[in-house]
Amino acid sequence: MMLMSKFIKLNIQSLEIETIIGILPHERKEKQPLLINASLYYRYEGEFLDYLLVRDSLITILCQGKYGLIEDALCDTASKLFSLYPLVQKIKLALMKPNISQDCQISMGAVFKRKTFKCEDLR
Repeated sequence: MMLMSKFIKLNIQSLEIETIIGILPHERKEKQPLLINASLYYRYEGEFLDYLLVRDSLITILCQGKYGLIEDALCDTASKLFSLYPLVQKIKLALMKPNISQDCQISMGAVFKRKTFKCEDLR
């Protein structure tokens, strides 16, 4: 039995990479850990998302970007995921730099919808 025209949510949780991200001088030179949580929503009508391919895309985008601001990383990642995966209608992303504070975890996140997607909304 096949689900028809139902929205499916693909979750990728606690994906950890080492990348250049940040605006401080040492952050521009040294890789640091970045934790990624992503949910991609798509209408399942027999065609599916390859979750390992999506995982690899997240790693590639965020490792190659060498972003200064997390806000830019969020926006650019969503834009590239929408381009790579036409089935995806909504993306929820959260990025955390786990070593930035000793007494708490700090993350930033956003929800992007294909129909209304504009990076300018974050700026």
